[in-house]
Amino acid sequence: MSSSVNFLLAFFSASDFAFVSNSAGYGGAIYNEDGATIVFAGTNTFSNNTANGELNDIYNDGILNISGDLTLDGGITGNGVVNFENGSSLLANMNGEAIITGAKVTGTTNLVLDNGSDGNTFKIKGTEENTLKFTDNVLFDIKSDAEELNKTWTITRKSVAEQTAGLEKAGLDSSAAKTIAAISAVKTTGNAAADALFAGLTAAAQLGDAEAAETINEVAKVINPESEAVVQSAAVSTQNIINDLAVERMDMGRNGGDLSLSSGGVWVQGLFNRAKSG
Repeated sequence: MSSSVNFLLAFFSASDFAFVSNSAGYGGAIYNEDGATIVFAGTNTFSNNTANGELNDIYNDGILNISGDLTLDGGITGNGVVNFENGSSLLANMNGEAIITGAKVTGTTNLVLDNGSDGNTFKIKGTEENTLKFTDNVLFDIKSDAEELNKTWTITRKSVAEQTAGLEKAGLDSSAAKTIAAISAVKTTGNAAADALFAGLTAAAQLGDAEAAETINEVAKVINPESEAVVQSAAVSTQNIINDLAVERMDMGRNGGDLSLSSGGVWVQGLFNRAKSG
């Protein structure tokens, strides 16, 4: 979608949309006015949307209900209600910034974090209520300060022992678990193709999709770095093999730019597109 959308006194359900490079005065991609409700189901991605020259995805004075997988890079602002249903997922890599601002921010979601997020912070602001919770992440601890409404959350990488234990519980074998743990510490290898694949693997691991465990195990065997020190060299030396295996096990999704694990339907397109363009 390439132009901003204004919702007034309406109900709209968005499923499997990509809102890319839109601009407006309020809400780079969407302006949801008071009295309007938008439900985000399926997989919805926002990227490079701006309002008055600043990154911003949605300006919301109504109600947003997220039941699927949502990728943001400009965040949600406004004075409305933002609610995440159990089973939803959120990717929003905005270090030090407010991901969501609203009157009420509620519910529970699975926050999917980029590799190398250790030490990053982000804010969630609710002027009347701020009770949003995050499910346990297998790779990172996500903790908030004591503020009731204007919360700052800090991301801390779990110990390798904690990561591997959680990953093995999710169905990964020991070697694959160590590989994913090592990859999670490296923000970039300097190799865009490898970064894209690594981002997809760790996203799949964080989502805990048991059906994808077999695919992760297979790809991890090819990469096979079990410590941070060798992740970058592995990315370069095995790029062609990784890409060949990735082509066999992954297919482009319905939106053309969406990458999904064919064995598990895992949501990784936002991470893939971000790594590919970075």
